[in-house]
Amino acid sequence: MASSLVTHFSATGATVRAAKAVAEELGADLAEVRPATPYTAADLNWNDKHSRGTREANDRGARPARGREVWGSRCG
Repeated sequence: MASSLVTHFSATGATVRAAKAVAEELGADLAEVRPATPYTAADLNWNDKHSRGTREANDRGARPARGREVWGSRCG
């Protein structure tokens, strides 16, 4: 088990690729954060202002509160 953890939330795959690269560089473990309800293609239609993805991106209450962000530091 590594002393660092990189978490990612990736609906389309772009973020997971970046997270894997960061985890590999740091020698960190990798963990996926999954939504309670999986996204559909319609949810991710950014051209639809009523889609789930668009609504969540514009509603701060739609996302859980984030803790302290530490870039390039080891946790623990």
